[in-house]
Amino acid sequence: MKETHEGTGRKPDVDVLFPEQKVCGYTVRPWTWGQITELGLDLAAVIDEMRKEGVKADRLDMGILAALLRATGATTRIVAVSIGQTEDHVKSLMPDVVARLLASIVAKNWEYLKNSFGLDQAFRVMPDPSQTEA
Repeated sequence: MKETHEGTGRKPDVDVLFPEQKVCGYTVRPWTWGQITELGLDLAAVIDEMRKEGVKADRLDMGILAALLRATGATTRIVAVSIGQTEDHVKSLMPDVVARLLASIVAKNWEYLKNSFGLDQAFRVMPDPSQTEA
C-alpha cells in the first residue's frame, strides 16, 4: 500500500500529478517531458495519419486508435517508451496486449495529445509572419 502525503490521508503529489494504471502487467502513466521530447517525431507521424484520414482530435474515439495502428513504426516506439521497454519487446507482444496498452496510453495522455493537435490546427490557419505585408 502506498504511503499517504504527510500522514494526511491524501495521495502523494506525484500520484496525483502522474497517476498510473496497470495494463496487462505493465505500468502506464502520463508521459514525462523527456518521453514527450523522445516521441516528438513519432507523435507527429500519428498526427499526420490522423489528418490524412480526417480524424478530429476533439474526442477520444476509435479513429485515433486506428490511426495509431496504421502508423505501426511510430506506434511501436510510442508503446516502448511509454512502458519502459525495448521496441523488440513490444514487437513480441500479442496484438490484443498492444491494443490495450495503446488505449491506456492514449487515455493517460489525452489532454496533451488533444491540445497538441489543437495547436497544430491553430498554427496551420495562422498566417506566416514572413508572408504578411508590413
